[in-house]
Amino acid sequence: MTTEGDMKEFQYLKENQVYAIAPYYLGGYSSVLITEKGRLLSKKNVNEIMNRFCIMNGSTLAGCLQATRETTGFVKNPPIMLSPKGLFAMQLPCFGFKEVVWVFSLNFLTQTTANGPIKIVFQHNHYVEVNASEEMMQRYRWKLLELQYLYNQIEPDYLK
Repeated sequence: MTTEGDMKEFQYLKENQVYAIAPYYLGGYSSVLITEKGRLLSKKNVNEIMNRFCIMNGSTLAGCLQATRETTGFVKNPPIMLSPKGLFAMQLPCFGFKEVVWVFSLNFLTQTTANGPIKIVFQHNHYVEVNASEEMMQRYRWKLLELQYLYNQIEPDYLK
């Protein structure tokens, strides 16, 4: 059941171009939604937001992950398709947290930082730090592109 408090994050996700959802533990918050308009802090954790977003699009996070694993053979940290309208996301290891960062956009630059993480920089200088090398980032991007290609190939003509 979605409460009025739950709706804030999902309305924000629907109305804005989402770049990423990342863990953020400060001041009673558990995650941050990074969009074209800035950041929205949430008391829900990343998995709760992603699961609810998947449910709003007809599945669960576990279902989306299973679908990707079965159709692509990707086992560890597979990307997912959130909606047949072309919304995809890839999960990346978060720097400093056990949870993952979900990235919805491939339109970003990467920067190596002095203390180890890779900084993913989106438009308007919004960024998130991930625990991945440049090579790993390239593999994650290719997995997401492969998933997009696969689903575009099997999409029925009436949905195009």
